[in-house]
Amino acid sequence: MGMLKRWLPASGGGTRLLHTSAAVGEQAGGEQAEGAPDRKTSSYRGVDWHKDSLAWRAWLWDPKTKRLKNIGTYTSEEDAARAYDYAAVEMHGPECTDRNFPDEVVSEPPVSLGDEMRERKTSDFIGVCWHTGVLAWQVQLWDPQAKRRQHIGTYASEEDAARAYDYATVKMHGPGYTKRNFPDEVISEPPAARGRKPRRER
Repeated sequence: MGMLKRWLPASGGGTRLLHTSAAVGEQAGGEQAEGAPDRKTSSYRGVDWHKDSLAWRAWLWDPKTKRLKNIGTYTSEEDAARAYDYAAVEMHGPECTDRNFPDEVVSEPPVSLGDEMRERKTSDFIGVCWHTGVLAWQVQLWDPQAKRRQHIGTYASEEDAARAYDYATVKMHGPGYTKRNFPDEVISEPPAARGRKPRRER
């Protein structure tokens, strides 16, 4: 089983291992989370795989607060590594060499998934909304029998989420139901959902 490693600055320079945890990208019982990369650990400093959002996350140790600072989550592992480098230079100055790409000058940090979606928290599709906790499009459908919302899943693509809603609503109300996002499409199979069910936002 692969292990997730996090590193902290060590006295006298260099880094020391903070802790290890279960292999990234795995669900309970050792099952691989859908969408997780084949490589379960990152070779880059300050980068790990976040299975809830299915993205690469960048961390940096803050010596003032004595805590790990969450820099952001990124689709690309390299973007997460460069985000770490940028934050490290911002915190420790340009002389900081504890970086993933010490020969590069990162003038601007890569755009995180959170920043990409910050201005777009709503969807034009029925039954679709942006879930900030898992950084994905969430689908919910009102169940008239249970008189509550039914969680359908979370999706990387807004269009996949919309089609998942259509599939679920046809299963619930029948093929004659027209209050759908793509009423002219016949969706024989629902799009694959991401990760696990998100926690309810408060």
